[in-house]
Amino acid sequence: FPFGSGFGLENFLKRVNVEKILPWVAKSMPLEDLRDALYQKTLSPTSIPESREALDIELAVARVMLREMVRELRLRGTLTARGYDPILVSGSTLTRAASPQQTLLTLLDGIQPAGITTLILDKHSIIQSLGVAGLIQPYLPVQVLESTAFTSLATVVSLVSESPLGKEILNARLEYENGKFVEVTVSHGSIIALPLRPGESGKLYLEPQHRTRIEASGLVEDFYKVNGGILGLVIDARGRPLEMPSNDKQRDAMVAGWVTALGG
Repeated sequence: FPFGSGFGLENFLKRVNVEKILPWVAKSMPLEDLRDALYQKTLSPTSIPESREALDIELAVARVMLREMVRELRLRGTLTARGYDPILVSGSTLTRAASPQQTLLTLLDGIQPAGITTLILDKHSIIQSLGVAGLIQPYLPVQVLESTAFTSLATVVSLVSESPLGKEILNARLEYENGKFVEVTVSHGSIIALPLRPGESGKLYLEPQHRTRIEASGLVEDFYKVNGGILGLVIDARGRPLEMPSNDKQRDAMVAGWVTALGG
């Protein structure tokens, strides 16, 4: 794709209206201020965000870029209803500048994955090198993926429901390897995180309610085996497709609530 948040930003802004980016900025701002900030970024494409506002803008751009990328891949027939797992994440904005909570929300808002997905961070930007190395040593990428070179961000369960917002749509039980467990009831429109540290695994039992489904989950038994991450096991019940309120105050409060729910 001929765009990115650095040198590719100018090309991206020729393709997408700035109005599409504005709703995804974490704190509401005037449209002209956003235009000016994006223009300044095109003049210094390698600059690192030095303020919370600058980072919020870059993450908003990343969300819309991901949405456009997914839309394009679907038009090409590359993505199917089976979903995609795992998702490898590279780039300094997402892997180093943002907090884990900000990174996860950016990925979920942009990609809007289906079913159960593991998100993995490439903090050392080695994924491109692996692609080249794999041509010479085909097993090397697999070995690196299974090593500590990558960091697991979270395992995410994405729900789709036709129930009204606020209605309870899922009962979940996560059993740990030591025999302990945690049970939660999830409401439509919410996002929650259950503790499951990197390197740990557990059994996840899900009981969808009220016209709720877990697409592309591939369930063949009565539980899912899930792996931990920095943010643990996340259940995203905000719905698909995910849309933002047009009211600035409602949108700001909603985003702040999501970050808090993830431990931020």
